[in-house]
Amino acid sequence: MLSLGRVVSAVACAVISLTFVTTLAGGCRDRRVAILNVEVTTQDELPAIVRVAVSASTEGHAVDNQVTGSSGQPVTWPVRVALNVSAFPNGDAIIEARAFDDSQNMVARGTSTVTLPASGPILVDLHCQSLACSAPGADAGNDAGVDAQEVTDAATDGPGTINPTCGNGRIDPGEICDTALGPELPGACPAQCDDGIPCTIDQRTGDACNVMCTHSEIDSIRTGDGCCPAQADYGTDSDCSMTCGNQRVDPGEGCDTGIATGPGACPAAGSCDDGDPCTTDQLISAATCSARCAHTPILTATDGDTCCPVAANATTDNDCQPVCGNGIAESTERCDPGLSSGKFSCPTAADCDDGNPCTTDSIAGVACQASCSHRVIEVPVPGDGCCPLAGLARNIDADCPAVCGNGVPEAGETCDMALLPTATGGCPASCPTSTSSCVRYLMQGSAGACSAACIATPTSACLPTTDGCCPTGCVTATDPDCSATCGNGKVDTGESCDTAIATGAGACPKTCSDGVPCTDDLLVDAQTCNARCVFVTTTATRNGDGCCPAKAHAGIDTDCPATCGNAVVEPPSETCDTGTLPGSCPATCPPAEACATWTRTSASGCDVRCTRQAITTCANTDGCCAPGCTAANDSDCAPRCGNAVVEPTETCDRGITAGHTGACPASCGDNDSCTLDFARGSSESCSRVCSHVQVTACGGGDRCCPTGCGPDTDADCATTCGDGQVQAQETCDPASTCPTSCASDGDPCTVDQLVGSATACSAACAHVPILRCSGTQRDSCCPTECGAASDSDC
Repeated sequence: MLSLGRVVSAVACAVISLTFVTTLAGGCRDRRVAILNVEVTTQDELPAIVRVAVSASTEGHAVDNQVTGSSGQPVTWPVRVALNVSAFPNGDAIIEARAFDDSQNMVARGTSTVTLPASGPILVDLHCQSLACSAPGADAGNDAGVDAQEVTDAATDGPGTINPTCGNGRIDPGEICDTALGPELPGACPAQCDDGIPCTIDQRTGDACNVMCTHSEIDSIRTGDGCCPAQADYGTDSDCSMTCGNQRVDPGEGCDTGIATGPGACPAAGSCDDGDPCTTDQLISAATCSARCAHTPILTATDGDTCCPVAANATTDNDCQPVCGNGIAESTERCDPGLSSGKFSCPTAADCDDGNPCTTDSIAGVACQASCSHRVIEVPVPGDGCCPLAGLARNIDADCPAVCGNGVPEAGETCDMALLPTATGGCPASCPTSTSSCVRYLMQGSAGACSAACIATPTSACLPTTDGCCPTGCVTATDPDCSATCGNGKVDTGESCDTAIATGAGACPKTCSDGVPCTDDLLVDAQTCNARCVFVTTTATRNGDGCCPAKAHAGIDTDCPATCGNAVVEPPSETCDTGTLPGSCPATCPPAEACATWTRTSASGCDVRCTRQAITTCANTDGCCAPGCTAANDSDCAPRCGNAVVEPTETCDRGITAGHTGACPASCGDNDSCTLDFARGSSESCSRVCSHVQVTACGGGDRCCPTGCGPDTDADCATTCGDGQVQAQETCDPASTCPTSCASDGDPCTVDQLVGSATACSAACAHVPILRCSGTQRDSCCPTECGAASDSDC
C-alpha cells in the first residue's frame, strides 16, 4: 500500500522560534499549551508582499495562520505569526511560510523540519519562488530565454496563474481536492473514507482542500473484527470462512480458493494490476476466501511513479508532460496561451509592435514558444515609413529626409547647391531677363537651402519715367505710362483697353490663359487701361501644374515623367534607380522569417522591389504554423490545449464542449455500479483519462452484484430501497440521504439537473451537455460547431 503522507521539500533555510508554556488549572489534569512563534524574514528582492501565510503540519495534524498588510498595503518585515500546536504530538513537524503579492500570487517560500518540543528564538528565511522577483546574484543577462528551473518554480503560483483558493471549484496548485466540487467529480474532497473492505484501516487526513483517504491493510489476527487477514483460516481466525476451499462461494466469502479460474476465483499476487499508473493496486487478505483487489487513487504529486495526478502539472511532478495552454508556464515554455495577461502570456501582433518603423515586427515560434521578433529593415522600400541608413537620401528612399548638397535635387527641394547652375537641378546663380518690360524674374529661396527658384512677377512699382508699364494702382500723376483718359468708356491712343467697358471689344482682361502648360500666364497692369496678358516660359517646379520645366525631373516635380537611369528614385513608378545609386535596386531580398517569405519582383529596371508574403496555408515541414492551423493538420504547429482540436499528446481538448467527440469529461462516472471509476490528468491540461476497474468479489455494500454472486453471498444482489444500504442500481439509501438539488459543475455548457427518484433510491445529479446553438438567447455557452451567426454567446 502506498503511503500517501504529505511530502514537503525543504526549499529554504528556516529556523523557528518556539515557546512552550505548561499550565496547571485547578481541578483539571495537566495540559500542555504550545504556542509556536514564527518570525519570517527574507534576503531576496521581492515585489510588494501583502500577505504571509505560515503553517505547521505533522501526519494527521495541521494548523495555519497569516498576516496581511493594513488596508491592502505591503507587510512590514520581519513578519511575526503565532501558531497553536497544542494538539500536536512530540516529534517532527513541517513549518512552511509563503509570501503573496497584491494579485495573490505566491512569490516566495521557506520550509524546514522542527522537532517538537523545541525552544529558541529562530527565523524563517523566505526565498524567491517566482519570476515576479529576482534573487541577488541572478543572471540578469540571460538572453537565451527564461531559465527552465526559474519557470518551474514560478509556475506553481507564478504570474498569471490562479491563486490556490480553497472552494473555487477547481484544484489549484497546493491543493489535492476542492470543497466546491460535487461528489461525482474528480477532485472532490471525500466526505468519508470507508472502502467497504473489512481488512483495511480507513483514515481521513488533512483538512480544507488537502483532504485525502488512506487505507492500510490489517495484517494481525483479531477475532470478531470481521477481517480474515492474509494467510489466515478458520482455525486461526473465526472471521475467516469455515468452508473456504470447497470450490464454491458460500455466504461470508468473496471468492473461493478452490476455484481456479472464472467467476468466484480468488485473485492471486500480481493479478491486481489495473493498468492505471494513477492507482495503487493491492491484494488484501491474500490466500483466503476474503481475498480481493483494492485500488486507491494516487492524489499527491510524486516524481518517478509514472503517475500525473489530477492536481499535478509538469512543475510539481516530473511524471507530467508540459502542456501548452494549461495556464502555467512549464519547463522551457516561453509563454502559455492559457494566460490572458501577465509576464507569461503569449504575445499578439499588437504586443509585438515596437513602434520602430525600421523593424519588421512579427511573432516567432508557435504556441508556447511564441515570442516577438524584430527584424531590422536594411533595404530601402519607399512608403514603409523607414529610412534604413543614416544619411541615405530621399532620391533613394522617399521615406528619408531630403539632403541639401548631396548633388541630387529631391522632393522638398527646388535644386541642389552642389550642382552647377547650368546643370539639371542646379540652383540658379541669377534670374534671366524677361522679354516683357512689365515682367521681371525674382529670386526666391536660396541656393544654400536648396530652395532657390526664379519666379516671373509683374512690375508693381509706379515710376516717374516712361517704361511702358502702368502697374495696378498707378495713375497719370504717379506714372506717365498711365492714360489720362482711362475710364471714359472708349479705347484712346496709348490704351490697350478701357476699364469702363464691361465686356466685348475694348474690355480689359481679368484673367489670362494660353492653354500651354509650361508658360506662366500673367495679367500685367491689371485694373488699368494698359491691362494685358503676358506669357513667359515656366522655370520653377510646381507639382500639379502640368509642366515639367527644363532641368527638372520627377523627383522634384510630379509633372515630369520618371526616367530610369537618371540616378533619382522617382515614385510611384520607380522604387529604385539603376543610375549611379549603389544599393538602390536590391540584388537580394531579406531571408524568410516567421511565417513569411520575401519575393524580388520587377516590372521594369527601376521597379525592383522586395515584397513580404505571409504564409496562410497549412502545410507540413514548411517551418510555419499559419493562423488557424493546428498540430492535427500542420506538423509545424505544436499541440495547444484549448484550441478545440485533439492533437498529439492530448487525450481530449477543453475547447470542445461537452457532448462532442473529444470533449474532456468532467466526471469519470460510467453509471455502472460494478466498476470502480478513476480519473487522472485534468480538463485544464487536456489530459483527462478515465479508467474503470471491474468489481469481481462477492460482498455487500459496494452496490455491485458480480457475475457468479447471489443474494446469499452478496447483499447487493437483492436491492431493497429503504434498508439503509446503498446497493446495486441505487444512488442513495434511505431516501432522506438522496440529493434534492444539484450544484453547478462550473461548466456553462452543461445543464445541471436532478435525475432519478428519491423514493426509488435512484436520485442523482446529472450534467447534461448543451449541444444546440441558442441563437439570440444568451446562456453563456458557445457549443462547438456554433458561431456568432447562430449563437450570441460566441
